Amino acid sequence: MKFSFFVALLCFNASLVVASDSVKAIPIILFVDEPSVAIRSVNSFDGVKLGSFQKDSELHLHNFGEKWHFVSGINSGHYIRGWMWAKYLKGDFTNPPILANKSGPIDLQGRAFPPSQVRAAKEAIVQRDLEARGQECSCPYQISKSGRQCGYTSAWTKWSGERPICFSTDVSLADLDNYFALNATNN
Repeated sequence: MKFSFFVALLCFNASLVVASDSVKAIPIILFVDEPSVAIRSVNSFDGVKLGSFQKDSELHLHNFGEKWHFVSGINSGHYIRGWMWAKYLKGDFTNPPILANKSGPIDLQGRAFPPSQVRAAKEAIVQRDLEARGQECSCPYQISKSGRQCGYTSAWTKWSGERPICFSTDVSLADLDNYFALNATNN
């Protein structure tokens, strides 16, 4: 199976990937290239194993490094995000992601927003989610329903299966679209 990627820019502070020709935000998809690969809480083999993904599982790239990539995906109905060894991932990197021009605009809702405005929006969305839940993200990487590794205080312990927004990397493109659409009508 052949996978094609757009020439993309990866924004460090915004977990957005922007296509260079249209400046439209899109995710980069990677796939697991080994029979079973662990996803970890930190970018080290010493990190807590949060779960594992089977060969050809689809993952979303949030941040990349030379040896470790920060990815997310759904495994057995659970949303997991963490670090994975880069050599265990595959994708068409003939046009690899390159670093973003931090001063360039980001297009959402058909309007261009500077990265500083996107970062501020992400911070506001995280704050709004924390206030709505009434709790801090005391152990954001513990995703078991019981939260036993965090003294049962994990942000992931809701039985509804809801995904908390604890960090700017948790904010989805849809969250940003809704935020800017709402603020456009309020101004």
